Amino acid sequence: MYEYYLTNALQNLLIAKDGINLYEMSGSKSIKGIVAYHVQQTFELILKYLIYNHSAHSGKEIITHNLELLINKYCMPYGIKVPKVVMDHAAQYTSWEADSRYGEKFTVRIDTLVSAIKEAELWIVAVKPGYKRNIAWSNERISAMYNHTPAYHKRKKKKE
Repeated sequence: MYEYYLTNALQNLLIAKDGINLYEMSGSKSIKGIVAYHVQQTFELILKYLIYNHSAHSGKEIITHNLELLINKYCMPYGIKVPKVVMDHAAQYTSWEADSRYGEKFTVRIDTLVSAIKEAELWIVAVKPGYKRNIAWSNERISAMYNHTPAYHKRKKKKE
């Protein structure tokens, strides 16, 4: 039940991963905002999937993007396990939902995004192990695309 939340979480995660690749190729800082938004959506949708599927939940729709609220009001009382990294960074990830799209001065480090994506990958695979295959396919596709771009070969020559 509520499988579409987890399916949408996976799609947002894959878009975020593609966005990292696009940022690496283009260097366009605005892409980091798009990636941040999709990472936040990934976490939000995983949380909502877990909450809606918990027997204690009433089934009433939860209308919020606030990850801290979802964790404190629903996950903790229901005994739903949330990765420590997600709990520790919930306020930051929550801010990405709007700030990344509407904040003119929004900024985020690429390594912060990459770490958040890795955490999202681990969590979504823990929730649904079958998604490991989708993520592996995405990684292979991104690697193949990345390795065949002129930007990749230019960077490779500089390293040699």
